[in-house]
Amino acid sequence: MLPVPGLRRTLVTAAVLGSYVAAPAVLAPTAAVAAPRCPTPTVQDATRQADGVFRGTVEDVQPVTGTNAPGSPDRYEHQVTVGRVWKGGLSTQRVQVRTEAGAQPGEQPGPRACPDGLGRLEVGEEYLFFVDRRASGWLAEPTSRTAPLDDGLLGQVTRLLGSGRAPVPAAPETAQFTRVANSEPASLTRTAAPGLAMIIVGLLGLAVLRGLGRR
Repeated sequence: MLPVPGLRRTLVTAAVLGSYVAAPAVLAPTAAVAAPRCPTPTVQDATRQADGVFRGTVEDVQPVTGTNAPGSPDRYEHQVTVGRVWKGGLSTQRVQVRTEAGAQPGEQPGPRACPDGLGRLEVGEEYLFFVDRRASGWLAEPTSRTAPLDDGLLGQVTRLLGSGRAPVPAAPETAQFTRVANSEPASLTRTAAPGLAMIIVGLLGLAVLRGLGRR
């Protein structure tokens, strides 16, 4: 039988060794932390930060393949028919909006990159777009607040930015002229005839007065 001090040292040593062996089992689950999703700004912040705010319906989508895995698109180009504009100086009913595909499965985004992207928007769906102006056109970032249109989101935007305007200015009204029947313009002779008649009458009157004076 071991003496009590020796037994105590043996138990302490076994406990320390056991903690080192068990440590990986405790720490392993915490090492695989899921990447945080992109933050969603408030509607007030989104309207302030965006270069353009408008509602529109997606008419067509074209995937664009680039540096991602073969066959996986980097971004999507959307043809959008604009219905109402609150910000951005749009002067056409059709615009192109780009979205990023986000990180593909197995890819590691950069330390400051957002792992998500808006991806492919649904054709035929109406969205409220918060976009940034780029050299290549309008870009809807994953943190832009772009989302399918609903009454709650629309109500917040109208409270902040008003009722908005149509994407294409209304055509200016033209003057309307009504033609009067049988209203041909009078000739110069017809216009001057009354004046000539008065002159002739005056001359005749002077001639008569002179004749009476001689008598």
